[in-house]
Amino acid sequence: MSSKNPNYRKEYYQKQEVKAHRKDYREKNKNKIKEQMKEYHKKWYQENKEKIGQKVKEYYQKPEVKIRIKKYKENYREKNKEKIREYFRQIYQKNKEIMKIRDKTQKLFRDSKIECENCGSKEDLQFHHLKPYRYDNFQILCRQCHLRIHGKEIIHIPKFKNHSYASNKV
Repeated sequence: MSSKNPNYRKEYYQKQEVKAHRKDYREKNKNKIKEQMKEYHKKWYQENKEKIGQKVKEYYQKPEVKIRIKKYKENYREKNKEKIREYFRQIYQKNKEIMKIRDKTQKLFRDSKIECENCGSKEDLQFHHLKPYRYDNFQILCRQCHLRIHGKEIIHIPKFKNHSYASNKV
């Protein structure tokens, strides 16, 4: 009989005892339902990731959306002027300190009295930054010592002017 009445399902779910039963079930199995929904959404997202990305790109290309975003940014800047200034002030101070340290190290490096801290060589000097990485935490090493510290040995292969070793002479 239910197959003949197209509104049977709708009528069934409208009944008060069915509504109460569904509500009780949801309360009892809240965590289980939550986990199932998480899994369902995760699976759905993975299946539709490219389509979603394309829709988002299309949305942000619309002129009215671009205008709305521009207005939002202007309003945000206006409301948060002082916060933004403080943020850039902090960055400037941090960079100012870094630049002072960098200038000192470069001046040291250009000094003619400087030599490799490992072997004493004065040729082909380089910075080797120590951990933690900071501009003022370094060693000055020659290229060979620097490569050796990083586990790279320099192998000198002689260049042959006479290629007789490759000929067939016996």
